[in-house]
Amino acid sequence: MKKVIKYLLVLMCIIPVSVFASTRALDLKDTLKEEQIEVLFDNYSETDEQVTVYLFRGSGCTHCHDFLDYLNEFAIENGRLFKLRSFEVYDNPDNSNLKKKVANYFGDKSNGVPYIIIGKETFYGFAKSDADEISAAIRKEYEASERFDIFDELYKEKTTSTTTKKVSKEKNENSFLAIIIMIVAIVVGIIIIASSFILKNKGDNKTGK
Repeated sequence: MKKVIKYLLVLMCIIPVSVFASTRALDLKDTLKEEQIEVLFDNYSETDEQVTVYLFRGSGCTHCHDFLDYLNEFAIENGRLFKLRSFEVYDNPDNSNLKKKVANYFGDKSNGVPYIIIGKETFYGFAKSDADEISAAIRKEYEASERFDIFDELYKEKTTSTTTKKVSKEKNENSFLAIIIMIVAIVVGIIIIASSFILKNKGDNKTGK
C-alpha cells in the first residue's frame, strides 16, 4: 500500500512536466554552448525568483545568435533577473509544434525565429535596437506582483479541457444510468400490475364457480 501511495505522489509531481515531455528545452548556459557562444558571465545560477524568458530558435539563425549574444552580456550584471528556456525548432518537430501552440495562444503568426516570450509580451525577430525594450520587459515582469507564465497557462488549459471532458462523460454516464433505472422501474411496475390483474382474475373465477 505504501508503495502505491509513493508511486501516486511521484506521478502527481511529474504530470506538469510531462505535458510537454516530448519537447526539448535548454537553459541559458547549455543554449550558449550549443550555439558555440563563449559564456561571458560568472556566478550565475537559476532560482524561482527569476523571470523565465522563453526562446524558440533555429540552429544557425543569425538573429537568434544575436539575441543570445545580448542575453550573454545582459546576464553579466542582470543574471539574477531571468533564466532562459530555449527550444530549437528547425530540427525538432515537437519544439516546432509547441511554438505553434504558444503562437496560437497569443494570436501571433507561427512563422520565423527568434520568437521570444517574456510574461505576456512576445517578440518576433531581434535587432540591437530591440535590446532596451526586451530589457524593460524582463524588469517589468520581474517586479510584477503577479507573474504570467505561458507554460502554466497551457497546462491549465489542458487540465481544464480534460476535466470538462471528464465531467461531461460522467454526466452522460449518470443520465444513461438514470434512464436504465427508470426503464427497469417501469418494467417492474408493469409486471406488478399485470401480476395483480392476473391474481384478481383468478380470484374472480374461483368465486364465480
